[in-house]
Amino acid sequence: MRITLAFLLALLVSPLFAQQKAIVTELTIRKDVPTNETNQLIRLEFIINADIANFTYKLNKEKTIFTEIMDDTGYDLMKAQKEYQQSMESKGYNYNTMDMQYSGPTHDNSGIKIRSNISVAPNKGAKTLTLKGVAALIMVSEEEMVYDLKDVPTQLNYGQTISTEMGDISIQESGSVGFDDVDFVKYYIQSEKPVTSIEVEGGDDSQELMDKGFGVNGDEMVFKEVPEMVTVKVTARGTTIVEVPFEMVVSVGL
Repeated sequence: MRITLAFLLALLVSPLFAQQKAIVTELTIRKDVPTNETNQLIRLEFIINADIANFTYKLNKEKTIFTEIMDDTGYDLMKAQKEYQQSMESKGYNYNTMDMQYSGPTHDNSGIKIRSNISVAPNKGAKTLTLKGVAALIMVSEEEMVYDLKDVPTQLNYGQTISTEMGDISIQESGSVGFDDVDFVKYYIQSEKPVTSIEVEGGDDSQELMDKGFGVNGDEMVFKEVPEMVTVKVTARGTTIVEVPFEMVVSVGL
């Protein structure tokens, strides 16, 4: 027999950056009875207050963690998850769970939504589940920095990055404009630091495209013939990490 729960919950929210009572917007629990360790799941989405105006839409992966996942029978799901992960890795699987991911702003821009999947489920008979943790938000600071980046490849595969003085970056295509005899291809630098302007050594084709009536953002480069490498001067805003502790207690009724 499989038990699946999916429902909406609303809990009280406390001031930003203090211990927050998060708002749970989605909770699905899958649990096979008798227990099958490979077919259990908690799928969770919740909301915390955040300053959307200064948020980079990214979480710091190393500092965004659960610190406790416990049901009211005393079952430690954090411990069970780690044991399950070790079991899967011993069988040759590259296993990584309990990561939290940013999934979008709230409808009124007063907070952010975070999603997570956990590969274990509460005990039979559990009535509530307590989850505690920290969401580490990468926020834009007032500081601006200039970086001289030499010989940055333009043809990296999606998701591939290189290490530079401004952190791990990649150059990605953001669009193109085609004419009869030529295509203008736009590129941007993908980075944790918000890029405000790019100057290409030797110049690019941004001005020619703008002369044709098309807009080019300050953080974009434009090429008619895309070089394999570019040397650029990048101006970017600094970032800071704001750690937001949170707690949720939800009804499960298993």
